[in-house]
Amino acid sequence: DVSFTNDIQPIFDNKCNSCHSANIAMAGLDLSTGNSYNNLTDGNLIDLENPENSGLYVKVKSGHNGSTSDDACSILGWIEEGATNN
Repeated sequence: DVSFTNDIQPIFDNKCNSCHSANIAMAGLDLSTGNSYNNLTDGNLIDLENPENSGLYVKVKSGHNGSTSDDACSILGWIEEGATNN
């Protein structure tokens, strides 16, 4: 199982929050702890019916801001498991 708290949020903390935090929120997206889950699930970044088309997965898979294939695999796995806040 992929844990949002233990596996996904650390990716955001290490790779995304320099541009997507409460203070900056580029593209209107805040991925800081406490805000990220609701911001992801309220928007159109998660596609539970076709996880590989999820905007979040596509962006991370592209290597955006130093994200790795391991990061992309974790995010895809989390989406495939239902993108729960676990």
